[in-house]
Amino acid sequence: MEPSTPSRTVLFAVLDWGMGHATRTAPLVEAAIASGHRVHVASRGVGLAWLRERFAGTGVAFHEKPGRHISYAERFNFLHIAGQMPGFLRSIDEELDWTAAFVAEHGVDRVFSDNCYGVAAADVPSILMTHQLHLPVPAGLRPFARRVVRGWCERFGEVWVPDLEGAEALSGRLGHPALLPDRTRYVGPLSHLAGLTGRATGASWTAVGMVSGPEPHRTLMEEGLRRWLGGLAGQHVIFAGRPGGGERRDGNVLTRYSAPAEEIVGAWAEAKFFVCRAGYSTVLDLACEGKPAVLIPTPGQTEQLQVAQHLAQFPSYRICRQQQLLTGHMPTAAELLQLPGRQPIAGNVRAVERLRQWLHS
Repeated sequence: MEPSTPSRTVLFAVLDWGMGHATRTAPLVEAAIASGHRVHVASRGVGLAWLRERFAGTGVAFHEKPGRHISYAERFNFLHIAGQMPGFLRSIDEELDWTAAFVAEHGVDRVFSDNCYGVAAADVPSILMTHQLHLPVPAGLRPFARRVVRGWCERFGEVWVPDLEGAEALSGRLGHPALLPDRTRYVGPLSHLAGLTGRATGASWTAVGMVSGPEPHRTLMEEGLRRWLGGLAGQHVIFAGRPGGGERRDGNVLTRYSAPAEEIVGAWAEAKFFVCRAGYSTVLDLACEGKPAVLIPTPGQTEQLQVAQHLAQFPSYRICRQQQLLTGHMPTAAELLQLPGRQPIAGNVRAVERLRQWLHS
């Protein structure tokens, strides 16, 4: 860090609904550390566990923040989630109180929030990062939803959308148009895999399966992938997204838990196609790699369904339902091997540069 650069105390708050928010925030945490700033990371659950593992030994201080554990159901998931929204809204007020106390106690002078709408402080420059400016709700509720989200965004000095603008946009109508144009920045894709040198795995993988998301659907996808890929010719690997390590071998399918990022990048480089969720952080990873993929939205998560419908316009992606995976009614290997790749998009560059400017200002 140059002598003229001020040293900041930065709070990164990360939504804990799965690991996607943690993985896409990781390049920004890394950039803040590399620039010599004091970094606090606050989250919960598997997201916090992954971040602890990822930044062990770097001097980052980790904290549990307020929040609600959102549970998911195997059936009628949308209604199940909707019933938990009152508790989620109360948690935003709890975050506001927690943030005020945390900023005062730790001398925080910059706040960066990934989808934590209550982690903002009135007298501290704060950024909200989200790709959901327009919530995926029924048409009649959209004007009300826009007003609510706009009100949340107004707490922050800047709103970052990890996406591109124009024809190459990845989030579709979720992230476009901006609700607050004067303070919204489209900072490009963020991926914890971008720019990494892959580690050779010693195998020639035909398919790479990426398991993510909440239970019970995370386990259902993992088991479904093992059965389906086990019936396809070739060697396949599943990265199962569960901190703690270990692996299992089932015939021609290897399942790896909590593999190093360099190993994942190496497998991606070798693979012919991917099979993964349509979670937005996974979509960002795909965009940075340019490989074709089968996208399987998590049942009941209308955000993923909307993203998948948007991406269906690109020939590199096939969209399948989870039930197709569980029953084996998937596209043939011959079909999937014909999917074209896309031009890879440089990840992290724009967002990291803007973060450095913001921390320096």
